Amino acid sequence: MRPLKLSLLAVIALIPTTLLADDVDIAVKELPAVVTAAITEAHPAATLLSAEKELKADGTTESFEVKIRDGKSKKELTILPDGTIKKTENED
Repeated sequence: MRPLKLSLLAVIALIPTTLLADDVDIAVKELPAVVTAAITEAHPAATLLSAEKELKADGTTESFEVKIRDGKSKKELTILPDGTIKKTENED
């Protein structure tokens, strides 16, 4: 039985940490100021609709996903904790 336990542990150790990460819905007002400032700078007329915090396996924040309405279009922004906008996707 012992070799089976070691094999199972070896398989678990090979699972990429991205599979262990988690997304947590947060209120827009809970976004860090540096994140909201980055959004305001890039999309001054935008309305923030919703936000998620993407967590690493160790529980630290990897990034934020924020849905916005900018004029008539909806976008999803991926923003790093330092305020860098990593990705912008149109949702329309």
